[in-house]
Amino acid sequence: MPVRPCIFPSLVTVAAFAVGSSTAHGQIMGYSAVRVDNSAGGATLDGYVTNDIRLDFGGRLSGVELLTELDAGAIYQDPIGGDNAPNEGIISFFPSLAFDTFITLGGPTSATADAAPGVAGGAVGIPGGSNSATFGDSLIDISYFPPGGLVVMDQAGYLIARITLSEDAQGQITVDASTGSFDDLRQDVFPIVNGVIAHLDPGDFNGNGNVEQGDLDLVLQNWGQDHPSGTPPGWSKFQPHDGRASQNELDAVLQNWGVGAAPDFTGTAVPEPGVGVAGLIFLAAVRRRRHGRVTGSAALFIDVRTGSQ
Repeated sequence: MPVRPCIFPSLVTVAAFAVGSSTAHGQIMGYSAVRVDNSAGGATLDGYVTNDIRLDFGGRLSGVELLTELDAGAIYQDPIGGDNAPNEGIISFFPSLAFDTFITLGGPTSATADAAPGVAGGAVGIPGGSNSATFGDSLIDISYFPPGGLVVMDQAGYLIARITLSEDAQGQITVDASTGSFDDLRQDVFPIVNGVIAHLDPGDFNGNGNVEQGDLDLVLQNWGQDHPSGTPPGWSKFQPHDGRASQNELDAVLQNWGVGAAPDFTGTAVPEPGVGVAGLIFLAAVRRRRHGRVTGSAALFIDVRTGSQ
């Protein structure tokens, strides 16, 4: 697998990433995936789809993690491109470079970006991520941040990556960003279907467009079980971490409960286990809520026959 070299900052720079924004607080409001016309400027990228990943946030941006995993197809890596937004002067000679795959802070060229991101390593905060950065044609595993001295505040539609994929690409991309002193983090998963990155809410394990009872039942019915294929029966795009349903999957359902469904103003019904899992009740100990989603939970297992925990 061709892999571009990633330049790693010194330990001092990485330490600055962790503490440099300790005085600011904010919120990650959400991500969007926007398809880009890659035929502009004389570029010839037949058979590829270009997607921009954008971020809405309040406060000071601390960092971004990105994990792109493909089951089929390829990530476009321009022969003269790099990991960062390309130079617009070079694009005039090589139009396809504008639609290279790269990470950025705010813009699609070196002139429009706020700066070249500092690279801290792999996407260690995302299940399946690693310590070392990888930027190849089938895997992107990277974490990055505004370099020292750059303060990025309160943005809507802020460009953080451009990902160009072959039209037969299938897989998923996970994005994790943080603001302030990491007081607000949000991790979202986007499925990749035929090269198009389309948002699907985490926790929608049965792929019906809603996070609801059926998704909770899938988690409970498959709790802790190993599956030879790595995916339990009935599961859709979001494969469980390590091939088994666990706390990660339960949190995804609870934190996104009701997302995608029609609004219900009749009350706050507690999710109930379906038939076959009546021996378990999961209660979320919610620490706080932000902009309509739970940002912390813990599972409590109760045997309803004995009342023991």
